Amino acid sequence: MISSLKKVCNFLGHSANNLNGLVKKSEALDALNSIIAEHLDDELAKHCYASNLQKGCITISCDSAEWLTLMRFEVPALIQKLRKVEALRSIANIRCQILKPKAITKKRKYRKAELSSNSAEHLQSFANETTDERLKKIFSRIADRALKKP
Repeated sequence: MISSLKKVCNFLGHSANNLNGLVKKSEALDALNSIIAEHLDDELAKHCYASNLQKGCITISCDSAEWLTLMRFEVPALIQKLRKVEALRSIANIRCQILKPKAITKKRKYRKAELSSNSAEHLQSFANETTDERLKKIFSRIADRALKKP
């Protein structure tokens, strides 16, 4: 019983340390984003943010290729500006990346295409007039679907 209690205490102790580390890293990235935003155009700052800082390299994530390209043009000047900040003098590189599409895309709702009865009648007349059997079947099938709709 005491052995299992020690294991739980050890686990909770390590988890708390890990959680504190995550909170500190999150706070550091928030501060870094504030500093970066001061040195970027307002519109660019809305679409790009620091997502990592490790070994003198800042990773900046952008929400599209357009903003990534603009950010890459700003990187040399941004490095020079950031090196003037006491805490960021050791910055050697800025790496830019695009956010993964899953993170920024929304599922689109497509509306179902509908044909009017007038269009369906025209398709049916095209089907009746054509000599190509394949086209006749296609036009007829589309016209039938349009005419059968509730």
